Amino acid sequence: MNEERFNAVWSGPLGAFGVRVRDDYVVGIERLPGGESRDADHPLAAETVRQLAAWYDDPARPFTLPLAPAPTPFQRRFRELLCAVPAGEVCTYGELAERRYRRAASW
Repeated sequence: MNEERFNAVWSGPLGAFGVRVRDDYVVGIERLPGGESRDADHPLAAETVRQLAAWYDDPARPFTLPLAPAPTPFQRRFRELLCAVPAGEVCTYGELAERRYRRAASW
């Protein structure tokens, strides 16, 4: 695994997560098969690591990170549905698709 492509790596009880940022947006948080923490080389990567650690302590804590804009209308709608899933609720991709189609039918 080439961890050089990440702006930071956070290692916590759930494993290691690589954080990627570009400009002023988080463009990726990826679970790694292993790895040691690595200090952030960008202020937004440092804030992302801080929020990951806070989320581990309190899974109901919301993230307030600027995510890179989704490039397609489908991806924007999917992200909106995904972000609406309450903390602690398990939701499959199929269930999200059903929610999407129910919502579209009500428009």
